[in-house]
Amino acid sequence: MSPASGSGQVTYIYDGSFHGLMTIAYEAEKGNIIPHCILVMEPDTPLLFHDYIHVATDLNKAEEVIGAIKTKLPPLAYKRVLFCYLSEVPNAPQCIIDYLNLGWRYGKLLDHYSAHDNAMPLRRLAEKVAREWHRMTGLVRFRLAPGGIYYAPIEPDYNVLPLLSPHFAERMAQEHWIIHDIGRNIASRYSGGEWDIIDFEIVDTIEYDDAELACQNLWNNYFTNIAIGYRKNKRLQKQFLPRRYWKHLVERIA
Repeated sequence: MSPASGSGQVTYIYDGSFHGLMTIAYEAEKGNIIPHCILVMEPDTPLLFHDYIHVATDLNKAEEVIGAIKTKLPPLAYKRVLFCYLSEVPNAPQCIIDYLNLGWRYGKLLDHYSAHDNAMPLRRLAEKVAREWHRMTGLVRFRLAPGGIYYAPIEPDYNVLPLLSPHFAERMAQEHWIIHDIGRNIASRYSGGEWDIIDFEIVDTIEYDDAELACQNLWNNYFTNIAIGYRKNKRLQKQFLPRRYWKHLVERIA
């Protein structure tokens, strides 16, 4: 793929999916167009002097771009692109297209330009998502619900559910489990060696298994008893584990 260039005020409209964004990357490169803006829907008040282009998701075009990222750019490029997308911040799509435009120009040497204006925003977002993903692998707490299903509620800043799912599919391969992203009303469900992400919302309170409640009490007693009072450092505790993550921990942090 060759570098894209242009100066038109073009705004792309797409369906918000990752493959939809990769289709935009394909169309932008083939048409030598650098988009001024990328939106999921057309604004109520269109911007003056902007051409709006609606791009339908094309899996073949998207996979061609993904293949090019994996083969023509540095080894971590695809991971950075995916993580940036999962940040779900409004400017993430534009960051990705800018990064890819730079990538088509420099290929395997792209990492030499990490401080470039077209690379740094994406790398920063990708790093934030990676940090939260790594942190959440140690913070997901499963509870045994009726029916032998393990349920874990989470409320991450970024959409790390697609990253957490294969991690726990490998480590809890013999169980049936659900990881529920409460803020996004989606969940990853796992059974029989396969996982998928579905729309998911719980209206009623979950009644946990009696054995699960007993285990939680034992764990809380242990957590409380091993704590050394004079060594408590709440400021340091919040630094390593921000308060927003405490809500769904089985162990109570005081």
